[in-house]
Amino acid sequence: MRAPAALARQTAADVRRALAALRANGLLMEVDRRLPCAVGLVSRSLGGGTWWSHPQAGRMYRLLRRLAVHPRVLRLRLVAGKWTIVDRSLWGAAIVLGLKGGAWQRRGLSAPARALLSRVAREGVVDLGDPSVRRMYPPGRLGPMAQELDRRLLVVSFEIHTASGFHAKRLMAWRRWMADRRLPAPRIRSEAA
Repeated sequence: MRAPAALARQTAADVRRALAALRANGLLMEVDRRLPCAVGLVSRSLGGGTWWSHPQAGRMYRLLRRLAVHPRVLRLRLVAGKWTIVDRSLWGAAIVLGLKGGAWQRRGLSAPARALLSRVAREGVVDLGDPSVRRMYPPGRLGPMAQELDRRLLVVSFEIHTASGFHAKRLMAWRRWMADRRLPAPRIRSEAA
């Protein structure tokens, strides 16, 4: 096992390389076998399995977690429904699409997902690990509902650690996300986005 200081230096170097790739491309997949991706900066080959079984999985995980909270990064299910890291230079286009909530985003949305979206719009933030939220939906339904909203850019979502130590999703309305970051309204038209 590497010393904590050495791991921190390695992670910082990985983050610098990922941010340089992100600035150069505008987008960077978290994981992909064909497109530029963050885990590919750690290891060029994922083999035939998932990155979780890769010998460098811990290093990949640390990189992805640091990128997820970096101030230049917006993490969305964008390209082919996969987690995509979006550089700040392209946030305006993503925000415009998220705020628009166009027909293509709402068409075919399940009734429970629509109800969850209404709650997010009303409250600004909904933590899926919150017992009051979990009681409202059948077991195992919150994840798929959140994914419906994620894939359609209707919410911004984050992974959080609950007080009880579990991982859960936090869904945030676009306007709340913008307010938290003190972002002005984007100056791009939805057609251009």
